[in-house]
Amino acid sequence: SADAGNPEPLVPEGDQVNLVPRYAPAVNGVLYSTISSSGAPMVALFSLDSRKVTRLVPGMSAQADARGRMLYVTTGGAAIVQQLDPKRDTLVGAPRRIVDQVAISFGVAAHVSLAANGALVFQQRAGQGEGLVLVDRMGVVRSRLSLQGAAGGIAHPRFSPDGKRIAYVRSEATSGDRGTLNIYSISQGTSLRLTQDGMVADPAWSPDGRLIGYSLVANDSARAVLMERASNGSGPATRVMADTMDLWQMAFGAAPGDIVFRGGGSVNDLLRATVGRDTVPIPLLSTRAFEQHPAVSPDGRWLAYKSDE
Repeated sequence: SADAGNPEPLVPEGDQVNLVPRYAPAVNGVLYSTISSSGAPMVALFSLDSRKVTRLVPGMSAQADARGRMLYVTTGGAAIVQQLDPKRDTLVGAPRRIVDQVAISFGVAAHVSLAANGALVFQQRAGQGEGLVLVDRMGVVRSRLSLQGAAGGIAHPRFSPDGKRIAYVRSEATSGDRGTLNIYSISQGTSLRLTQDGMVADPAWSPDGRLIGYSLVANDSARAVLMERASNGSGPATRVMADTMDLWQMAFGAAPGDIVFRGGGSVNDLLRATVGRDTVPIPLLSTRAFEQHPAVSPDGRWLAYKSDE
């Protein structure tokens, strides 16, 4: 639970590494990538009803829309869509190739994000042009957001809850940027820059889409703090939490002001706080393992995260 209680291991222990959990509402389960010591990544589904794990297909970074259409990426960088069967927790129908050349980090994590309406945004592989490509569920490229001459390109694309905007981090060596936060309007085809200085990472939308949370390492600091700003650019950015450790990967909870995030440094535990009330992070999940990438379910009852336990 994201509010309190003891953490529950969703999958049995073994020699596998489990990455990038995403809640799939159509099947009431958690999609994730699992990698054994001797194999390629596999897409797996943990059912919150039966408590069983089903290995679905070779691939990574799986996520599904409300109708159960599952997107995943192959090790070759192809984005594939296939239907989930909620009665049997399996895939049905023929897989459909949507797009190629999706960027992949470390061979196990693809740079993709799926909107609730089925639209897809992804980062292209190096050598294919730096930018975001917006693709609809039929595989038709709707728009391209290109960064000509960008050394670092763009990363961390995140759809807004209504699917109309995309938050992303942009870096350009020519301007001295270490990573700035931007909001791209799909209908207008324009970007709004929300930060001017420092290094930004891990953008996250509030459930209502009014706020953007992110981690910031200021130019005059070596410590990452948590920030938030109105997603329309109005008003200044506000620091919501700082500590003696780096703070990363903020996720908004269902209740206003609730956030979950990762403490960095030698800690690497999950912490929580209520903005405006708590002045220091509150331990949420503290173990000897490395916990990261928290994600709170829309109803606020569940917390998914990655662990090397």
